[in-house]
Amino acid sequence: MNPTIAVVNATPASMQPAADGLGEGFPEARAWHLLDDRLVTEADAAGGMTPALTRRMLALIDHAVRGGADAVLLSCSMYGPAAALARRLHEVPVTGSDEAMFAEVTRRRPGTVLVLGSLGAAAADSARRLK
Repeated sequence: MNPTIAVVNATPASMQPAADGLGEGFPEARAWHLLDDRLVTEADAAGGMTPALTRRMLALIDHAVRGGADAVLLSCSMYGPAAALARRLHEVPVTGSDEAMFAEVTRRRPGTVLVLGSLGAAAADSARRLK
């Protein structure tokens, strides 16, 4: 049976790129998209994550796991810290969209890293977590 990967999307614009990436890198997986299109705008308006937004993301992850997902991918980098919390609550793999990038930066140890993002709060969050 093909594994089901729940992709929690914070904007409709991330759904197709996530599906394309899974299709390219993990073609046997079936993508299951969950969308809360207020997650990104509310986090950006708040200047980043809030406890209430973290609880909302954790509820979406819980919904995915209870719905039978074999793994969960968060498509918004600002919600990466919620993935770490969710891993302590669930036995299925939960990963943030930027974890592979952080691991690669750690491995390569470059002197400088340029962080680009479509939202200021997301780029600032990624830069803060990279430090």
